[in-house]
Amino acid sequence: MRIAIVGSGIAGLTAAYLLNRKYDITLFEAQARLGGHTATVDIESGGCRLAVDTGFIVYNDWTYPNFIRLLKELGVQSQPTAMGFSVRCDRE
Repeated sequence: MRIAIVGSGIAGLTAAYLLNRKYDITLFEAQARLGGHTATVDIESGGCRLAVDTGFIVYNDWTYPNFIRLLKELGVQSQPTAMGFSVRCDRE
């Protein structure tokens, strides 16, 4: 069976990865790169080159158990971190 997947965001890439085991997959993406809203941007800070992931907001097993299971299947390692969130508005 041939299956077309439109879009290469996390949902499209995951569907292609899982379905490719049994089916003939064609992935269609309008942009020049895969990944949808997620991208890694290299920046310089304090003389160090850092990779900053954009589009990725939170990572926890309560909210994203399927995503975490996929990362484990792919062999992607993780580590605990402290997470904070703040908003500032200087308008009067």
